[in-house]
Amino acid sequence: AAFQIEITDAEELGRLLNGLLSSKRAILGEQPSADHTAHGEPPTGCNHTVVQVHYITDRKRTPNSAPNAIYGGDRGELEYGFCEVSIPGNHPKGQFESPSILRLEFGENPAKHISLLRVQQLAFEDFIHTVQSQVTATPQNEAFVFVHGYNVTFKDAARRTAQLAYDLELTGVPIFYSWPSQGRLRGYLVDETNVEWTAAHLKQTLQMLMR
Repeated sequence: AAFQIEITDAEELGRLLNGLLSSKRAILGEQPSADHTAHGEPPTGCNHTVVQVHYITDRKRTPNSAPNAIYGGDRGELEYGFCEVSIPGNHPKGQFESPSILRLEFGENPAKHISLLRVQQLAFEDFIHTVQSQVTATPQNEAFVFVHGYNVTFKDAARRTAQLAYDLELTGVPIFYSWPSQGRLRGYLVDETNVEWTAAHLKQTLQMLMR
């Protein structure tokens, strides 16, 4: 069966995430943990934590090596790696903290914003070995894969994956697949063709991860 959930604001997303987390605990018979370090809770004295997420993308790399700009909206070959994303220490579930001009914030601050800190490309064999090792170390040999939609940059796909892993206290290995969305409203027509183009790569990726 398929279903669709429409989120209209951050508070609604927060309530949804809390509901999903409560349902997960009820189904598995879990109690809220006093030590959330496994889910990205920052250690004492730290104003943010770092969540590692793995990526698979068929975006083309840009000449810019900065984490926020390393992958653009052009088509490329499949590449693999991992990202490190910061989650603020006072992060409320469901919030997607970003800099705001209204708050006179002109740059990302890991203590206040969900920020992409690092992007590290891996060879395919190293990626598979790393993911398999981490999946084997999870309680139920699990991973979850996030596939973004229209108008999403690589940076925001990484940030959203880390947020979901953190907010839902997922024990599985977080992985995201990022196709070459233009990351802007005017890019809809290009996104429409690119999402069809990427379908074969996505199928290949899911088949590879399920082995």
